[in-house]
Amino acid sequence: MSFLYMSFSASCIVLFTVILRGLFKRYLPIELFCGLWWLAMIRALVPFSISSNYSIYNMKIALEGGLRQILDITLSEREQTEWIISIGLVVCMVLIIFISVFFARYFLKMHKYCNDIAENSALIQNLGMEEVFESIKFPVRRIKIKTSAVLDTPVSYGFLHPVIILPKDLNINDKETLQCILLHECIHIKYMHYLWKIISVVVVCIHWFNPCMWLLYWYMDKDTEIFCDKKVVQILHEDKREMYARTLVNMALWQNESKILANNFIKKSMLKERIVMIMKFKKTSLVMTLASLFIFSSAATAFATTGVSVEMNDSNNDQIQVIEVSDEKICLMSDEVVTLDLSYEELEPYINTNSTERATKSIYIKDYKYTSKTPSPASLKVSMEKDGYTYTGTLTYAYGEKTTSGTYVGYYCGYLYK
Repeated sequence: MSFLYMSFSASCIVLFTVILRGLFKRYLPIELFCGLWWLAMIRALVPFSISSNYSIYNMKIALEGGLRQILDITLSEREQTEWIISIGLVVCMVLIIFISVFFARYFLKMHKYCNDIAENSALIQNLGMEEVFESIKFPVRRIKIKTSAVLDTPVSYGFLHPVIILPKDLNINDKETLQCILLHECIHIKYMHYLWKIISVVVVCIHWFNPCMWLLYWYMDKDTEIFCDKKVVQILHEDKREMYARTLVNMALWQNESKILANNFIKKSMLKERIVMIMKFKKTSLVMTLASLFIFSSAATAFATTGVSVEMNDSNNDQIQVIEVSDEKICLMSDEVVTLDLSYEELEPYINTNSTERATKSIYIKDYKYTSKTPSPASLKVSMEKDGYTYTGTLTYAYGEKTTSGTYVGYYCGYLYK
């Protein structure tokens, strides 16, 4: 699977999720959106290929066939276009790698900065909040709680050795506020949201040129916060949701926007949406759960799989070779061999003069176009007369497509010998 295909496929998932989120975020559970963000990240990073008859990329066959009919470019024009595209792809890949390294270096510096803050923060020995950890069934001894004068908002950091860092000026004697903060940050740690953020950063570093990947990073950061808010409300029960929302507002009043690479308790840019969602959270019904599973599986099938070149049925199951539509050229080929008697005039547009011997002992044919009502044959046995000589040879199938009119077009290459 090509790199650009991975990026495009992930972009389709991101755009689908953004639209779905904008229309139904108050009705569908936040877990669905988090799952779709994960699906997009996997699609952007893992170069595997699973074909499906229900993939939206099956439309690529009709699209490419229609474009060929509209453009109808000649052989020389096609060769020149392919050469220019190859040079452009090399330049783009060099640029992508260079800027990816730049972004990776920047985020590594941010990681080191967070690590330095965590190491230089003062450890709090006992807050008397063991019941907070017990409520989310998380071992309290795994988490270190520290304070720092550098930060003005609570953050959680790390996933192997998690740390919660509280602002030095925070009143730790306010048990309700402290309970809300620790619950929120403990849920971040329990579900390894810091790891989620690291992986989304990797996606942005690799696919920095794709604006959809930046949308993925921004929305995933927002939805992990909303996910934690939902879990906190479930633990505190609905009668304390106003208290939790008020805690968010109070923390935002005296806090500057934090830019460090960690899970922040509050970000002002997300505050309004989080408050609205907190006040409207409802227990997910069985119908919504089933609907979410259906939407997720449908999105995975439609956007995360590759297409197949032709739909299989009983009549063509034994003769058609189906190759995944994950590359630029689509293969639609049967095992048939066709014999053709052609004139020089019919083959002249496809003769590659640069690859034909001076003594005309052989003639190289490139991208000979053969149209049929059934899938393209595997090879063509061609006979041609020129200057009193008979040239014969076999042209082998190179690539092809199924057109919008239902016919099959195959392109063939090979030598004809005197």
